[in-house]
Amino acid sequence: MPANQPTTGRGVEKGPGRFGPSGPSAVARAYEHAKARLLDGSLGPGDWLTEGEVADALGISRTPVREAFLHLQAEGLLTLHPRRGAQVVGVDPATAAELLEVRHLLEHHAATCVARAGEAVRRAVVVALEEVLASQVEARRTGDRGRFVALDRELHRRVVAASGNRVLEGLYGTLRDRQQRLVLDGLRADPSRAERILEEHRALLEALAEGDPAAYDRALRRHLAGSLRALRGAALDPDLAASDR
Repeated sequence: MPANQPTTGRGVEKGPGRFGPSGPSAVARAYEHAKARLLDGSLGPGDWLTEGEVADALGISRTPVREAFLHLQAEGLLTLHPRRGAQVVGVDPATAAELLEVRHLLEHHAATCVARAGEAVRRAVVVALEEVLASQVEARRTGDRGRFVALDRELHRRVVAASGNRVLEGLYGTLRDRQQRLVLDGLRADPSRAERILEEHRALLEALAEGDPAAYDRALRRHLAGSLRALRGAALDPDLAASDR
């Protein structure tokens, strides 16, 4: 797969059973359609999504949409309200702090593994990451927020995958959707955060190229702290986040 194409990694599969004898089930189609809107920036915290809206878009009945919404509610992405629809759930700062703590532990360990793997391996990883970063710079230039955030997730996923530890990568994959929501919500509150994310990613790549786990850890801590500050800004000023949609 090309380095600049986001992937889902080996994370735990979520959602309804995806395929039947004749292709994707109606529930799976509704699930993927709604989830894509939740993760590409089309919908933000507090926005509403109705069964009828998704059913009409896909040409299916509301019954599989209702089941799909239940899956998304179980994943913490939607809250269902009878006779009103589904409301998008943001990542609250307390949950974000816990999420970022786990992410730091996993990614720092992965970066340490990469640093110990030898210069040739480390260089190959950095070259691949530089391609992802270049694509992210382009997404920033064109204003494609959904792709920018997907590439953010992909860059960090590749660092973890480079550790060679499939269990570690699987654990990291379970965080992916909430991480993407976290970054999206922070960018809504502070659009200038995108440029700082790129600068922080460059610092991470430099530390990795040098084979310096301590420098990577410092850069990663700064990066995650910036994400948390941006999200706290969104929580303190929800009108600002809403006005940016």
